[in-house]
Order: sequence, then structure tokens, then C-alpha cells
Amino acid sequence: MAELQQLPHVDLPQPDFHALSGHLQGMAVQVDRCSNLVAVHHSTAILDAIAALNNTVNTAVASINTSVAQLRTEMQEMGRSLGHRMDDLDFNSRARTSNSGATRAESIIHPLRNTTTHEVVDLPRTVKDLFSLRVPEVEQYLRDLGQVPVGNEDEKKAQLNDYLGINRML
Repeated sequence: MAELQQLPHVDLPQPDFHALSGHLQGMAVQVDRCSNLVAVHHSTAILDAIAALNNTVNTAVASINTSVAQLRTEMQEMGRSLGHRMDDLDFNSRARTSNSGATRAESIIHPLRNTTTHEVVDLPRTVKDLFSLRVPEVEQYLRDLGQVPVGNEDEKKAQLNDYLGINRML
């Protein structure tokens, strides 16, 4: 025993293993209860919800990208169509301006384009040829030019003349 008395720090407070055991048991109970926390207990549900939300967002983004691509294609097509139509209107405007000077029977009639099909419509060669058309031919030329024939025989002929830019009856 004399040797025990020579050991340093024998007088210092010693751990209470019984109390320590009780504290460790209490800690184990508390750590076990951590699984009841919403963040821990429902973590898979939260992760599943985040994954579902991510899938929904990805689907929405893909749908938006598809819609934007379709809109881009439609806008490009509209631009091309508008360009064709503007070209047709310019072509027709110049032809009508030239045709407005057709004041003699031998005057040449300049052709116009159908603004829907963009096709040049072959018209009678001269004003004399135009004035000698029968009503079915007048109606066909109006339809070929994208117009709807309206009225009686004289009105349909006047409609064709006006559309061609021929202002005067000879």
C-alpha cells in the first residue's frame, strides 16, 4: 500500500462509472430518438419530392424548348412567306403601274402574280385581247390571280381591269 500512496494524483476526484453508465444509456436513448426528427425520418420522402420536382421542371423545360423551337420555325416560315408576298406585291405594283399606261388597243398587258401561289399568271397579250374575253375566261383569270369573281358580266370585266391596273375602257 505504500506504493499506492506514492502514486501521484490519487487524491483527485475519480469517475463514477455507475453515473457514467447512466449518462451513456441516456445518450443512446436520445440518439435513437433522432430518427424521429422530420428531417431525418422523412429524408427519403423529401429527396423523392425533390427528385419528382426536378423531373417536373425538366419536363416543363423540355416542353418549353420544343415550343420555342416550333415558334422559331413558324416565325421563319412566316418571314419567308411575308417576303414572298412582299415580292409579289412589288411585282404586281410595277405591273399595274405599267398597265395603267395601256391606253391603246395594241398596248401590251404586263402579267401579275398570284399572291397565294406566287405563280405568274399569263394574261391576254394586249388590251384588245383583254376586252375580247368572254365571261368564263374573265372569271378564270380572276381566280388564277387569287380573286373571287363578283357581280354580273360587266362588273366582272371591270373587276379584272381594275385588278390589272387598266383604268380606261377603249
